[in-house]
Amino acid sequence: MKRIFVSLLLLAITVSIIDAQIVEINGINFSISTYDRTASVSESKNCEGDITIPRSVNNNGKTYVVERISDHAFDNCTKLISISLPNSINYIGKSAFESCTNLIKVDLPTSLRYISPRSFWGCEKLTQINIPSNVTSIGGLAFCGCIGLKTLNIPRSVSNIEEMAFSSCVGLESIMVEEGNDKYDSRNNCNAIIETNTNTIIQGCKATVIPSDIINIGTQAFSGITELHSIRIPEAVISIGDGAFSGSGIDSLIIPGSVSKIGKYAFQQCNNLKSITIPHNVTFIDDVAFSACDNLKTIILLGSDFFIGDGAFCHNKNLKDVYCYSQSVPQTGGDDIFGFCSKEAVLHVPQVSINSYSKAFAWKREFKDIVSIENNGKSSPMKYVLISLGIAILLLLFYKLKK
Repeated sequence: MKRIFVSLLLLAITVSIIDAQIVEINGINFSISTYDRTASVSESKNCEGDITIPRSVNNNGKTYVVERISDHAFDNCTKLISISLPNSINYIGKSAFESCTNLIKVDLPTSLRYISPRSFWGCEKLTQINIPSNVTSIGGLAFCGCIGLKTLNIPRSVSNIEEMAFSSCVGLESIMVEEGNDKYDSRNNCNAIIETNTNTIIQGCKATVIPSDIINIGTQAFSGITELHSIRIPEAVISIGDGAFSGSGIDSLIIPGSVSKIGKYAFQQCNNLKSITIPHNVTFIDDVAFSACDNLKTIILLGSDFFIGDGAFCHNKNLKDVYCYSQSVPQTGGDDIFGFCSKEAVLHVPQVSINSYSKAFAWKREFKDIVSIENNGKSSPMKYVLISLGIAILLLLFYKLKK
């Protein structure tokens, strides 16, 4: 029975391939199938200006309903300005409009069900996209790099948003998931897409306020948003995903003590960051997590048992001081954790551990000097932490006594 099924399937595919014919109508190529009387828009590389796709096409006296935009149908059509799709299209293929850099307007029909990966990747002049109410799936990188988009509304029908579907949409000012969506939400008007069951932000924008019950910040959720200068990461967050804030404008950041993992290139090229404190509970800092942050001068590592990935802090050309409070030398994923940083940087470690760090190749070769934290005097960051805490306690006591 299984052999019969496979044979029939192969026969159906073969018939479909043989059956398909390419016809050109008004400069647009259509692949038509006499088998099911449907048509797909196939590769049409010379389209420009304003295009309207018809609901059906005629060939040899027969009518074929246009149901699909095929893979790569219009990719790199840099002179395409706008396109209107009929209410018969249910599928937009991979890279269908990729790198249509002058595409300003797309009319998506209510019949649409699926938007494939990279469909509108790099359509940087696209200022508005209305995702129809019957779409169920949005592929990975589907709208990546659509820097002109200002608003994003996800209908309740969407049950699958693949990774980085809206990554680098740096112009977004408003994000909303329609009420009643079983998979995603925008709780508390947070201006973000949240995967409800996992409490993970999968896409944010410069106006996002992270809700207090969020546990994970997803892959590239805030990547490239240069107008994002500060954001509060709530105490419930345990994981910051790959590229979560890479290339963003963050200049003020407090990583809460709840965080245990920081992903690859999570804060790469955050050029406004001047200092960063990694709290005690962080056990894993992945590769190039804080690399190429041009103005990063101070790194404070408070943990005692953690792993640092290769290149985690590399290419920080203005780095001056690294404070590592772990008495045992942290495990590393390579020898370039501080590679290509300033040759004037100083490593501050516990007095009892100076010899151990001096023998560890990944540490000793990258610093001008390795000195004791305990003997740093006024330069010790922990001293300032304790002083600040003491002042806060005194002010609190004063306020209570005054009441």
